[in-house]
Amino acid sequence: MMARVREKLVTEGLDAVLTRKKRDTPPIEPIFVGKRQAQLIALACSKPPAGRARWTVRLLAEQVVERKIVESAHFNTVARALKKRYQTAPQGILGHPTEGQRRVRSRNGGRAGGIYPPR
Repeated sequence: MMARVREKLVTEGLDAVLTRKKRDTPPIEPIFVGKRQAQLIALACSKPPAGRARWTVRLLAEQVVERKIVESAHFNTVARALKKRYQTAPQGILGHPTEGQRRVRSRNGGRAGGIYPPR
């Protein structure tokens, strides 16, 4: 690395060493944003098609294109869109996150024992 930096300093000057090279291709905008992401999440939370027990990511990708939510989508893009949730659901819908929790962990990660639900 030092040899490349030294060579760049000699050939192109100090400004070339201290500044980053401008990106040739602009970054690609995400496909699932706003309304499209909401439609994808609604589809994933809906009942799966007949003959299926649950939605798969590949099946969701096919359905998103079929329902004309987007023109084309790879299954990895669908998986990333479902994994990356920028907003959390309201507490009223899902309930309190620790409400069903019945075990406590000690500082080292081991089990400290069960706790009883409030009366």
